[in-house]
Amino acid sequence: MEDEKKDNIENEPNDEEIPAPSASYMNLNLNMKKLDIDFSKIFFYVKGDITTMSADVIVNSSAPSMVGQMGVSKSIHNKCGSKLLKYLKSNYAGILPGGIVDSPNFGLKCKKIIHAVGPFQQNDAQGDLEIIYQQCLNYCFSHRYHSIIFPCISTGGSMFNEDRGCMIALNTCKNWIEKNGNYWKGTVTFCCFTDKSHEAYKKYFKELLDVN
Repeated sequence: MEDEKKDNIENEPNDEEIPAPSASYMNLNLNMKKLDIDFSKIFFYVKGDITTMSADVIVNSSAPSMVGQMGVSKSIHNKCGSKLLKYLKSNYAGILPGGIVDSPNFGLKCKKIIHAVGPFQQNDAQGDLEIIYQQCLNYCFSHRYHSIIFPCISTGGSMFNEDRGCMIALNTCKNWIEKNGNYWKGTVTFCCFTDKSHEAYKKYFKELLDVN
């Protein structure tokens, strides 16, 4: 039967054989005060193809079915080949909006791929998008990873407003770093595929982070 399929993330042994953490990906919050942080050394944005980039963790903007149907998800599935979908279908029943699951890299230049399902614009589910960024950073901390690349989650085929998606991404990651920066030292890169999303990140990096 399919009893072993899971809706939520499971800690697979990674290349470094780090023991599975006890902390919840949803609730990790280690610090009680904000820190004086130089965000220019932590946050970066680039325009390009995420499948050619290198980091400990690469995030895929997935569909609930986990099938690479369009956008960044299609690119990642095409790059990884059929083994990626076979692995996902063998280990997970699907992904709910706001949820994440992980997989091996299957040839990408990373240690793990996180597959995240963001909201659709018409559902106005800002909370789901915030939870995704929080969970991904919690995952990096718990597995001792120090670099992560995000695509523009939900702003492609899911038609989430690009400016709003950018603001949510930056504010959520900024708040997480302010709370947990004493305990996690790493970099967060936002990969933009379109000129519009790249211009949005350029604008809000200056407005929200005071970074050019």
